[in-house]
Amino acid sequence: MKKLILELISKDDYKPLVASKIQEELGFTDAKSFTEIVKCLNQLEDEYIIGHTAKGKYDLLSRLNRFIGVLDLKDGGFGFVSTEELEKDIFIPRNMTLNALNKDTVLVELTTNLSDPEGKIIEVTKRNTVYLVGTLKQRGRNYIVYPDNFKTNMIAIIDSNSLNGAKVNDKVKVFITKYQSDGKCSGEIVSIIGKRDDPGIDVTMLLEESMLRHTFNSDIMKEASCIKQHIKKEDYPDYRDLSSELIFTIDGIDARDFDDAVGIKILENGNYELGVYIADVSSYVLPGSFIDEEAFKREFSIYLPDRVVPMLPFELSNGICSLNPNELRLTLACVMEIDQKGNLVSTDIFKAIIKSKYRLTYKYVNEVFEGNQLPDKELLLSLNNMRDLAKILGNNRHLRGGLDFDTRESKIILNELGKVEDIIVVNRGISENLIEEFMIKANEAVAEALGYQLLPCIYRIHEEPIIEKLEIFNKIVSKMGYHLNLKKGEVHPKAIQQILEDANNGLQGRVVNSLLLRSMAKAKYSDTNLGHYGLASPAYAHFTSPIRRYPDLLIHRLIKDLYLEQKQLNNETILLSYDKIISDVAEASNDIEKRIERLERDTIDMKKCEYMKNYLDIPFKGVISSVTKWGFYVELENTVEGLVAPLNMGVRKYFYDEELLCWHDKSYQKVYQIGDIVEVIPIAVSKERREIDFIIKENSYEK
Repeated sequence: MKKLILELISKDDYKPLVASKIQEELGFTDAKSFTEIVKCLNQLEDEYIIGHTAKGKYDLLSRLNRFIGVLDLKDGGFGFVSTEELEKDIFIPRNMTLNALNKDTVLVELTTNLSDPEGKIIEVTKRNTVYLVGTLKQRGRNYIVYPDNFKTNMIAIIDSNSLNGAKVNDKVKVFITKYQSDGKCSGEIVSIIGKRDDPGIDVTMLLEESMLRHTFNSDIMKEASCIKQHIKKEDYPDYRDLSSELIFTIDGIDARDFDDAVGIKILENGNYELGVYIADVSSYVLPGSFIDEEAFKREFSIYLPDRVVPMLPFELSNGICSLNPNELRLTLACVMEIDQKGNLVSTDIFKAIIKSKYRLTYKYVNEVFEGNQLPDKELLLSLNNMRDLAKILGNNRHLRGGLDFDTRESKIILNELGKVEDIIVVNRGISENLIEEFMIKANEAVAEALGYQLLPCIYRIHEEPIIEKLEIFNKIVSKMGYHLNLKKGEVHPKAIQQILEDANNGLQGRVVNSLLLRSMAKAKYSDTNLGHYGLASPAYAHFTSPIRRYPDLLIHRLIKDLYLEQKQLNNETILLSYDKIISDVAEASNDIEKRIERLERDTIDMKKCEYMKNYLDIPFKGVISSVTKWGFYVELENTVEGLVAPLNMGVRKYFYDEELLCWHDKSYQKVYQIGDIVEVIPIAVSKERREIDFIIKENSYEK
């Protein structure tokens, strides 16, 4: 009966009918069949396949302009719902989100046409959020937890028997036991996160809200404690002994774990022999172990201003898997012969025991290249050879069409109480670029080696940009005097290289870089090799960071189980099992990577707001980085970004021009558009909402 009803309603010429008319159309007349039809209609509604109008007439959900999808709630309180039926996401205004929370599955009713879909949430069909974190308050006899996250439009009512030791003003985590329709829920406190004034409590709350895993249970810690922290060469006869070779690490001055080391030689034929040595994490993290299961659930380490949330326990990430100086360590080596033009001549991948001779920092190596440090002769020769090779590799990649975005990273400097002391822009030197080029080359070589033997591999792919996005980019940057050459609906990497080079200076150049980066596809993990457009690599895989990325750990297992053990190649069961594992890891990694990026961005934005509270009413120079219908955003030289609302643009009245993407006065004598340099004054800062309001300083306008 259910199938018959669905076939009827799905017909192109079907008109909405009440239950009794559906019975007639199906040719039934008895009461028993009517009861069954009503039951089936209710089931189809419960499955969100059909719906009914106010007059009780049934039709497919989509024909009633209702759609099921997942809500992506934004910082402004509005959101977007992505559905399988529509290409475009449905915009949900701030007052139309019902009591839905981020990532809830919802039923949306359209309020506009499909070309520019907007709607309202009429039902939450599946909750994604089972916990709420916030501050415990008392109102009369009632205990209430107010969420610290301003996007969570729900409060939790706590019975006095469910406090579990929490006191008023404690930061707590609540398990939601019942959702209500009035923006409230019932729950019980399952943990006390901390006190309101604890150092770092603000970051801890964001971490708790993200629902990302950040503690290790007793089973994991017990396993980790049993891992030996020293190795003996005789225990690993199948590893090449390179412990006497000049191999060393180069990392940031505040790095705590070292999972990659490098070494270089000049061969008799004049080619370079570059060795990249990566900690052999797979020898310690075994499939099926508690540590491995937890690492798969985490996928990555998380880097926040005041802490690192590691993928692996300390005993691994900072212990036996860290290539500490003068300590024997197991590694997977990728030794490459590279000619004077930067071409890969040969690759040798093998297991090796190394002993890092130095723990070098980027700062020290840059000072060596500047002539301000003088290491011993052998190390100096290696560093100079590395600098020369890195330049060759960079030029080679550039000739292939590789893209180098001038992205600026800021570093939050905190005091011992977790408060922001300063925000500095991190400047990359020769040594940072050197290590990046070497890691890129090793990742390419490994992907190429696995692909050449048709072995399973988890690739890091970056697809070609969508031409429509680049056309929008062109429209915006043309107002700044730039133009991206698009021929016949295609764009050659050389054209993108050219515009990056043209826009390589000053505040305006940073905006062009940022806009172009947003126009590109996002890199992701895949079981299918689609190449890496941004690096101009035909094959690319993440091999160099198994301490902090699970896909890299999986690559190491693939190398050891398949590439180095050729006898396994005929084992169809092993090959098929890896195909399934790769697919699962790629899907999970892509999802969790997005969640981590959001957490890291939210944390940095919050800390930037905390910093700017100290600089209210002080003028800053900045560049207009984006223009919207609610104002325009200005990025300062320290990377802080804030909004200039229409009322804060000046004494005149300003209007938004969607076509020209600018704000202007009535006569267009004053126009604010992307790339303009302006002087602004911070007038309001909300750390909780992660928002900064600027006002234009009079007479600061500059074209």
